[in-house]
Amino acid sequence: MADAKEVTLHALTGGPCGGKSTGRAKIVERLSDFGYSVLTPPEVATELFTNGVSIGGTGLSLKDFQRQALLMQLERENRYLEMARRFKNPKCIVLTDRECCDNAAYLPPGKFEKLIREMGLKKMELLLRYKSVHHLVTAALGAPEFYTKKNNSARKETVEEAIVLDRRTLDSWVGANHVQVVDNSTGFDEKISRLLKGICSVLGTPIPLEIERKFIVKMPLFAHGFVVVPADIEQVELRSDKEGSHRIRKRGSDGYYAYYETRKKNIRKGVKHEDEHMIRPQDYAQLLKSEKDPDSDVVKKNPQLFFVERPILRARCARGADIFPSYPIA
Repeated sequence: MADAKEVTLHALTGGPCGGKSTGRAKIVERLSDFGYSVLTPPEVATELFTNGVSIGGTGLSLKDFQRQALLMQLERENRYLEMARRFKNPKCIVLTDRECCDNAAYLPPGKFEKLIREMGLKKMELLLRYKSVHHLVTAALGAPEFYTKKNNSARKETVEEAIVLDRRTLDSWVGANHVQVVDNSTGFDEKISRLLKGICSVLGTPIPLEIERKFIVKMPLFAHGFVVVPADIEQVELRSDKEGSHRIRKRGSDGYYAYYETRKKNIRKGVKHEDEHMIRPQDYAQLLKSEKDPDSDVVKKNPQLFFVERPILRARCARGADIFPSYPIA
């Protein structure tokens, strides 16, 4: 395409249980508030493992698996990049969940480099595909009480193994552009906020401060010359135990929706662990049908996004109350 715009590829990586799924869902939502279209190809390895592909025994050798996974990753990333170039929105990026160079962490030293040479590729060629790399450190290192295998059937590592794999994964990205390491020195919400700041910095988007205030206003405010971007949100509480909560949510407009599943667990007084990830429309429909909490209503909100001087204001209109969390921009 002669008039094709530049679209950038950004890598979201890290050790096991580092918060990639939750982080990706949060980043997609917040960047959409800033006017971005974010394309998110699914993680290849998890897709393969959960759809019958296996390593060893009657399955593939480790080398064959890594070769096929790498080919699949490259082809998928290329297709998503091409689709992003065709978007009408000029602010469109591709945010991947694990990437080509992550494969090196799962092979003996030197084997990945040998594999890609056999495929006619170079390590630096793969590294420089990505404009930025964002490494979420495993919870096993710094927050072991949050390390779990329950939210990913493909995760098999112990705490000790997760720490080693995290380091090997980070080492596989030496030489890449704009590498951000997001550790567990803060709570999880702050960890995701640091991730957002890192991505915004690379994109050249003003970084939001961690300040939120709420205002009650009347709907006629929207008639006063603001450029308003409306959206629709549907949120449903699902059955859960007393130790936490479970909900699903869809968000979008004009017939296009993104779907999310969120679990919150009480760890100790004042501390909760949140796991949020994107799901398919059919998964949302099935959970709504089979797991909805009979004591809860379906909550429908109509956020209205607009600028007032510097802050981004998001109006959440539900049950007649118009509540505005304000996200100021530095």
